[in-house]
This record gives sequence, structure tokens and C-alpha cells, in this order.
Amino acid sequence: MELKVNLQLNQIIKLIKQLPKEQKESIKKEIDKELKAEPLNMEKKELTELLLDGPIMSEDEEKRLTEFNLYGEGGIHDGSQPATHSYR
Repeated sequence: MELKVNLQLNQIIKLIKQLPKEQKESIKKEIDKELKAEPLNMEKKELTELLLDGPIMSEDEEKRLTEFNLYGEGGIHDGSQPATHSYR
């Protein structure tokens, strides 16, 4: 059996005001949990979309970057120390 009820916001508030304190606190916790989760999900979704839609380095660009890091301004870099370059 299914019962559907159409309530206005002010009617819902009146009903909530009639509840005992413990039940009001439960409702508040549920609403707070939902409100906190929503923005995080949106931010995470937006970040994921940004990362997936962002620019991608081509193989040629990756090769040039690697070569610059290895053979850049300071000569051959063996990888034992961090490469220091000034990118201009």
C-alpha cells in the first residue's frame, strides 16, 4: 500500500515542531549530513571533469621535456640529484 501526501513547507515545519526533541535532532542530523555531502560531491565531480577534460601532453612534448630535464642548461643529468633549470 502506498500513500502520497502533498505538504507545503510550512506544514512540514509545523509537524516537525510537534516532534520530541530527540526526533528533531535526528532530522537535523540527516539534513546536515545531506547538505554537507552535496557540495563535496559537486566539487569532486567538477575536479574529475576538469582533470579528464584538461590538456594532455603529446608524446613529442613529453620527449622534449625529458630531454630538457636530462640535457638542459647544466649538461647531462644522471638523475642522482634534482635537475635545476630556469625556465624562460
